[in-house]
Amino acid sequence: QLDLSLIDYTTPYIMGNVNTEGTETHHDKRSAEISPVPARDILNVTVYDHHFGWEIRDITGKQVMNGLSDTETTHLDIARLQPGMYIINLYSGESGMPIFKKFIKE
Repeated sequence: QLDLSLIDYTTPYIMGNVNTEGTETHHDKRSAEISPVPARDILNVTVYDHHFGWEIRDITGKQVMNGLSDTETTHLDIARLQPGMYIINLYSGESGMPIFKKFIKE
């Protein structure tokens, strides 16, 4: 059951996919992208800063995978993970700030 409440009825609330065509993307050393979401067997991770560490945690906080990457883009084999929601923590050596992303494993 889903219960959605709105406080301000004058502001539209958009649910679903949003078209981002024509928008510019600026990448700095603290940004990262993961795809596809949801993911099935492979999760592509791009961090705009080389040499980063990563760890995947389940919704209970338990670490289920981890590793290091020396390239901007890494392809993680997540086929053995159970379907569900996960958080990937990305630790970059140059920016120093962790990046947290959620994804769903189908």
